[in-house]
Amino acid sequence: MLTLDGQVVGAGMLVALVWLVITVKGLDTKVTALDAKVSGVANTVTDLVAKVAGLDTRVTALEIQVGRLDTRVAGLSDDVGVLRGRQEERDQSSGLDGAR
Repeated sequence: MLTLDGQVVGAGMLVALVWLVITVKGLDTKVTALDAKVSGVANTVTDLVAKVAGLDTRVTALEIQVGRLDTRVAGLSDDVGVLRGRQEERDQSSGLDGAR
């Protein structure tokens, strides 16, 4: 007879013990699988955070470029104003003041 701590173990108890061991191993496998999924989700979240940071950097770079374009447009507007002023001076000096 099979004994466990001095007590006789019947076939039913032995089957229950084997079933318990199998169940615990199955639960361990499920916990490991869940842990892997959680790690995968954490990696995905980390990737998303990195992508958002990258997008933020790109938006900042675009804002800087737009600022530079605004400065260039303002400079061109100033240049156009200067050229118009010179043209008006030429027109006045040549007597074409009212022609325009």
